[in-house]
Amino acid sequence: MPSLSLPAPEDSGFAPGSSDAVALFAERARAHGVALTVDGQARPEVVSVCRRLDGMPLAIELAAVPRDRFRTAVAEVSRPIV
Repeated sequence: MPSLSLPAPEDSGFAPGSSDAVALFAERARAHGVALTVDGQARPEVVSVCRRLDGMPLAIELAAVPRDRFRTAVAEVSRPIV
């Protein structure tokens, strides 16, 4: 699967929805109950995460999961099948 679009590095006037990667991160975070708006203080952090993940959709989906839920899911999958 190809990488999603990212805001340009010099794009200081980023508008929510102008980057598929940022939109996916926000959508998946909200689906996990995180009250996230990609503006103001959160915007640079979300953009940074998406850039570090090179816009890869699966990596962005996993990064958007709150840590406590991710740990629970990993523990559940790691249990032996009896």
